[in-house]
Amino acid sequence: MRRFPADVRLYIFLASFFVSLGVTSAAAEERPDPPYSVVVGSQSNHPNGTQLFVEDATVHEDFVELRIKAINGSRDGVRLNVDNQTVLTDNAATRYRIMPPTDNRDLRIDQGGVLQGTLVFIGHVADTADWIELRINPTRASVSDRTRTPNFDVRIPLDGAVAAEAKKKP
Repeated sequence: MRRFPADVRLYIFLASFFVSLGVTSAAAEERPDPPYSVVVGSQSNHPNGTQLFVEDATVHEDFVELRIKAINGSRDGVRLNVDNQTVLTDNAATRYRIMPPTDNRDLRIDQGGVLQGTLVFIGHVADTADWIELRINPTRASVSDRTRTPNFDVRIPLDGAVAAEAKKKP
């Protein structure tokens, strides 16, 4: 059994204690109950020419919706969900799996094409979460200008959330 110094054991204990108590940040305490929305308005550019725009996020009780637009400016077709690895994470160490569309599970975009719509991730966002992060092709961390599987990481702070209309579970 591995022994940790006393200060590390204390830190581990305190971290576990606060997690078990459900301690939330001030920003989380000011957030409305689900469903709530956050305007994101971010743009990310990959060296292969693919651009990703995340317009907004809506957090529901059992799922999260992200409205996105992706433009393929690369030489070839690209895939944004290789091996179903695209995921949403948060600072509470939770992973939310994507529920890809049945007609385009890999989120393929032809050369010069545009993919626009809503990505759905399954799970309840913890009250302790201060942010969520969209991770596209996280195991394919390529910065090559020739890759067909670009990766993106877009962090979305949850402060500034406003109440939203409830939707049925997808």
